[in-house]
Amino acid sequence: MSWVGSGRVSRSFLAFAIVVALMCTVALGAGCGSNKTTPTTSPKTSPGTSPSTSPVAPKPIVLQGSGNSTTEVFSLLNGLVIFTIRDSGTGTFTMTLQDVSGKAVSVLSNVNVPFVGATALGVVAGQYTIKVVSGGAWEVDANQQVPINPQFLPLNDSGNAAQVTPFFQSQGGPATVTMTYSGSSPFIVTLLTSGGQAVTTVANAATGPFNGTQTLPLQQGVIYLIDIEAGGSWTLSIQ
Repeated sequence: MSWVGSGRVSRSFLAFAIVVALMCTVALGAGCGSNKTTPTTSPKTSPGTSPSTSPVAPKPIVLQGSGNSTTEVFSLLNGLVIFTIRDSGTGTFTMTLQDVSGKAVSVLSNVNVPFVGATALGVVAGQYTIKVVSGGAWEVDANQQVPINPQFLPLNDSGNAAQVTPFFQSQGGPATVTMTYSGSSPFIVTLLTSGGQAVTTVANAATGPFNGTQTLPLQQGVIYLIDIEAGGSWTLSIQ
């Protein structure tokens, strides 16, 4: 049947047109015939992280033993290490940090009495052992963790024998450190950064007692601590 020019639409054609319209609607909803492409997204990262991050300092390493011995091999990252040392024996007590070949890197302790203390130094990444000479039970903790936001100056600290101060920071510029020492053995005070760099020797007395002041060149945004080598009571104030 011809419908052209008749002014009417046949029922069969109308039904066909409706079917076609429905098919086009479904096709458009599915994206058919469209120039759009499916958007791509970048891999997500957890909040506060980035694709490249600095190595996280490991948990403190705890080494224990008794008498003369050499510790198991342990690994350190490049940077600062704080060694906290305890010994319950009598007589000579020494601890020496060694590389895996047995070469001495630094003497951590050399005393003749039961000892509780700490020392800090910068190391290069690698594997190490500690050689111990002791007449009793001993323990050493190696810690490379650094606080993100340590206290600002002023800092007041005191102790007996070898110790390290808390981490600290300043607004930048010179600061004055005042020290007293009542022992008779050497008194050596060293300013270090949290990265393990020795900045300056604050005091270097061959014997005590000692009283003195020194000016420290501090930078804003740098985290510091001070290593104290001593055989008696001391005080330290930084303003």
